Amino acid sequence: VQTTRALGADPDGEGDLFATLVRSADPTPSPRAVLALHGYTDYFFNAELADHFAAAGWRFYGLDSHRCGRSWRAGQTPHFTTDLARYDRELEWAMAMITAENPGAAGPATSDTAAATVVYGHSTGGLVAALWLDRVRKRGDTATMGIAGLVLNSPFLDLNGPAILRTRATSTAIGAVSKVSKTRVVRGSGSGGYGQTLHRQYHGEFDYNLQWKPVGGFPVTVGWIHAIRRGQATLH
Repeated sequence: VQTTRALGADPDGEGDLFATLVRSADPTPSPRAVLALHGYTDYFFNAELADHFAAAGWRFYGLDSHRCGRSWRAGQTPHFTTDLARYDRELEWAMAMITAENPGAAGPATSDTAAATVVYGHSTGGLVAALWLDRVRKRGDTATMGIAGLVLNSPFLDLNGPAILRTRATSTAIGAVSKVSKTRVVRGSGSGGYGQTLHRQYHGEFDYNLQWKPVGGFPVTVGWIHAIRRGQATLH
């Protein structure tokens, strides 16, 4: 089942933004929960992952961030943002939903209770989660929000590729271009080699929406990669 939250007008001028929280239709609460954050060209579709956690006693939640998957709207640049901190509001809404549906998953764990909610971040979701949780920690809300830990799965903590991509000069140039043309494409969609290892239409094991997760990936824009580089610099 899914719940959609309206987030208001897009600061980057592409209509209204929405976020979508997905979880099992089983309403049984649990004192332990997982909140999963997807990466770029991705959304929550891996029911087997949810089943794995559920079998171990964890209630599983997947968040489709604004402009992604179930939260994308016509006319919006998929996955685009110019500031990773804009995900904070929907992440904290998701945590509030988890607390409301699982009363035992709120507040710090004690010696006779299970740990509360673990955040699971994949790829770009790992970078977003780490930066958000650092802000939560700095304001002293980690325990009161019931956050017990962070799992990083292939987190996007730096750029891959040639070393020149990670220089200060390159980051400065990206920032300059993003000020005048933030949706300019710096890398187009690929051939889909990785995507073809995933989807059953090709050689993979999963069924998912190819509009929300195209085989060749979404183009990378200069405004988005500038936000990523700022986030990575902060994390480093």
